[in-house]
Amino acid sequence: MPEFSPFSPASLLFTTGLLSVFIALRYLAIAGFFYWRHLKTTPQYSLALLVDAARRDDQSAIDELVDTNAIVDDFVPQVTDKAVELYGRGLAPDVIKRVATIAAPVLPAGSRAESRRASGYRH
Repeated sequence: MPEFSPFSPASLLFTTGLLSVFIALRYLAIAGFFYWRHLKTTPQYSLALLVDAARRDDQSAIDELVDTNAIVDDFVPQVTDKAVELYGRGLAPDVIKRVATIAAPVLPAGSRAESRRASGYRH
């Protein structure tokens, strides 16, 4: 019966192969971790979280992801400017100013300053 030697070529080849597989798996795990950390910073990940929260009807998660006040504060002035541009063409600036004054109480708080700016709009 042949003797088993820990330094036989077959034993060294097996040990080297096993060590190579272990090192490769370790590097793959590290690369996967860093890829996951990077993925969490992308817009695609945020959108996926938003879609998932909407499907689960989780309003608190949606509120955490979306700053609704910032969206309204940015959107209302755009709508106000467009409305003045479209519907205030033939109107005198004092009429536009009165309409902006009337509309200010019903607009969100952050956009009231914008409505004052729009009241001085000259087209």
